[in-house]
Amino acid sequence: MTQRMLLAAAARQRVCLFSEGLDSLCGLANRLQKDTAGEFLAVSALTQNQCEPKIENAIRRLNLLYGQRVGALVAPLQRADSDARSGEEPSQRTRSFLLLAVGAAAALMGGTNRVEVFENGIEMLNFPFEPCLTPEHFSRAMHPITLARMSAFLSALTTEPFLFAAPFVFHTKTDLVRSVSGTVSHDLLRDTVSCMHFPQRNAGGAGQCGLCAGCTLRHMAFRACGVADPAARNYHADIFADEGEGAAAPHEQSLFQMDQRVWHLQKALDALCPEAAVLRLSGLLRRERQELLQAAAVVGEASGGNVGPDLLGLMKRYASEWADFQPHVPRLLTHALFKPS
Repeated sequence: MTQRMLLAAAARQRVCLFSEGLDSLCGLANRLQKDTAGEFLAVSALTQNQCEPKIENAIRRLNLLYGQRVGALVAPLQRADSDARSGEEPSQRTRSFLLLAVGAAAALMGGTNRVEVFENGIEMLNFPFEPCLTPEHFSRAMHPITLARMSAFLSALTTEPFLFAAPFVFHTKTDLVRSVSGTVSHDLLRDTVSCMHFPQRNAGGAGQCGLCAGCTLRHMAFRACGVADPAARNYHADIFADEGEGAAAPHEQSLFQMDQRVWHLQKALDALCPEAAVLRLSGLLRRERQELLQAAAVVGEASGGNVGPDLLGLMKRYASEWADFQPHVPRLLTHALFKPS
């Protein structure tokens, strides 16, 4: 089926952004399970050639599982001149605008006004959790405020209501994996990517680092859901291997920082007014915190609009998942580099 035909068919499909990531796979599988008659158009803005085979394989196997209900639309965004990367702005702050714009264009050309974004709430919100960390260094690519403001922008541009929906804004990555692990094969789950530093470009080696925040959340989810994930096959470093004392590797520091952030989070959850305490750790200005709650209600399509309890529930589950995961990681037990006193 040509891309023109796919866009013409989008009017009867739910349009979603789709990548090679674990959240994308689990999110789409979850939606296919719950909407047993629904059809989806998975839109992929392709920035790296090596991601395309993983995307194609995931969609092919989801179609085998769920009755050929997923169409794929790939928008290649790679630069023809590889030398141009030398002058690239490293933060890629406008990348999410481009990805959302591609999804919106596909939806509007197909006659629909909604794009679904599949990402778990912990990574979507990306709270710094520590006053000492500079919030402007934290990605807000698919933050609820970003999605709500982009929804408002598209609504103004088209003069019709438009929505970037985030159905899993109050799910952890573990919640997402658990929702489909009984249906989607573990092999397909393992074939996804979560690494913040992908690809590792190790000749003949694994493409994911195994130690960054993205890999760590993936390890947490897989361990909690009983998904065997051999480090030798999939990761450059084994998070579960005891390396003993010594200086932390650059990527390994994120592991200790995550440990400290959860410590700050638990202190906030134990406070007299936990919702206010957690919001103070959001990295947002005071005037933006109410906007966050409103945005989460909009993109999460919360019927009552009061999402404070949902936010606290998300953070409590995350803190509990970390507490269960922590004893399995020797690095966290043998290093005290980032432990609060």
